Amino acid sequence: MARNLWHIALGLLISVMLAGCLPIPPPHISISDAPKTSESSCTFTMVRDRDLVLALNTHYISLDGDFIASLDMSEYTTFSVPAGPHSLGVTWRVIDEDSIRFRLLAWKDLSESMDVVCEPPKSYFFTTTEGFPWYPEETAVIEQVDRFEGEFALDNKDFVSPGAQQSD
Repeated sequence: MARNLWHIALGLLISVMLAGCLPIPPPHISISDAPKTSESSCTFTMVRDRDLVLALNTHYISLDGDFIASLDMSEYTTFSVPAGPHSLGVTWRVIDEDSIRFRLLAWKDLSESMDVVCEPPKSYFFTTTEGFPWYPEETAVIEQVDRFEGEFALDNKDFVSPGAQQSD
């Protein structure tokens, strides 16, 4: 009987130790509704390229701090933006290096943003790309461009509807 308890205790201890070494998948970021606009608005289009290496991170697109779309490789989104100044951002998640010391992998959010002034009825184009994967702070890059071409051409990308999706 004591031997069986010893085996159970040892099995539980090993399970707990191994569980501490497994990465915890990052929690989902809540997506807000698409921005409410009036007749005087601009159009923002954000395209994510088809990254070649270590591009598993989802890029969460935000406007004025509210997440409005999540883009994976080869996806794009388009949304209307009210006139005036705005902050357009991209957030991604990486493993928190400090958590590795405790043998428990946790995630942290990193962001990059840029200020954009919407002057109706103009359309604005942006790209988000995967930076150098060994430097987590440089994993995503957001840029404003004049047009989409090459790897950012829309004809080979999937459209992602902005805003919170209807639950089934």
